[in-house]
Amino acid sequence: MKRINISLAPLVLTLCLLASCNYGVNPVDPQEPAASSSSTNVADLCQHAHDPNVQVRLVAVQDLGELNTQYPEAVGALCKATEDEEWLVRQAAVQTLGEPNTLCRASLVALLKTTKDTHGWVCWAAWEALLSLKATNQFVPMLLACIQEDQDSKVRLAAVKALEVLGITSEEALRVLREAINDSDSKVRQAAEQALASLRATNPAS
Repeated sequence: MKRINISLAPLVLTLCLLASCNYGVNPVDPQEPAASSSSTNVADLCQHAHDPNVQVRLVAVQDLGELNTQYPEAVGALCKATEDEEWLVRQAAVQTLGEPNTLCRASLVALLKTTKDTHGWVCWAAWEALLSLKATNQFVPMLLACIQEDQDSKVRLAAVKALEVLGITSEEALRVLREAINDSDSKVRQAAEQALASLRATNPAS
């Protein structure tokens, strides 16, 4: 009895083509840059971070933290998520913003605001994030700029308190605190005086 040799290659190719037609799968160009795929993922996750379903938002925020968060839109979505109605989402966003590669003026402002969150765990996460960012080169200059330039008195107040809590006693920090004693907001002025007294007590050389 003769053995019939049937090639499966045409059958496999046909099935692949059918699958592409039925499910809308487009052939992938092997020369297409990987960054394009990452950009698409970030855009999708940013959209999911505003989903009505809290679980979808939480997963999206967590996934944004696992991607390369140098994308401005990703950092923007994470900053927005620090104001989410669900504390677990806010906490996840804050923890991600504590990574050095997310540090920018907007992310720092979001963290400073979250130190006054209504939920204790979120506040704790915000202070942990600020502490982890303290060692980065840009952190202190950005923090001082918030005290000097931010239009929101709550941000200036939080930045002054951060200098005190984090024990930042550089000459520039002390100079900015002395200037903040003349701030237009009474709470900022009071906090600056308290911070100066506290920092000088813990570090007399300052």
